[in-house]
Amino acid sequence: LIDDSDKYIGGSSTVVQVGDVLDRGGDEIKILYLLEKLKREAAIQGGRIITMNGNHEIMNVEGDFRFATKSGVEEFRVWLKWFREGNKMKSLCKDLEPPLD
Repeated sequence: LIDDSDKYIGGSSTVVQVGDVLDRGGDEIKILYLLEKLKREAAIQGGRIITMNGNHEIMNVEGDFRFATKSGVEEFRVWLKWFREGNKMKSLCKDLEPPLD
């Protein structure tokens, strides 16, 4: 349902991804972003991608990281650092007039 460039080509198909993206290694955020991108592309074509939380997502939300990999934890640590920096930069713009575009 995707091509070699990770572009959705499934037309009106419905895909159900049943979770357990987390605790699989160091590309978990990339996979989450890919699934979100594919959801948007599928919707444009009349298709649907449904993502569900598996037991590993639920365990992470509950703070149970016993199956988390070192590379997965590092990926989220780096992401959090940049997320916080981005929020700091956004806060500097709070009194500026929003752009028209």
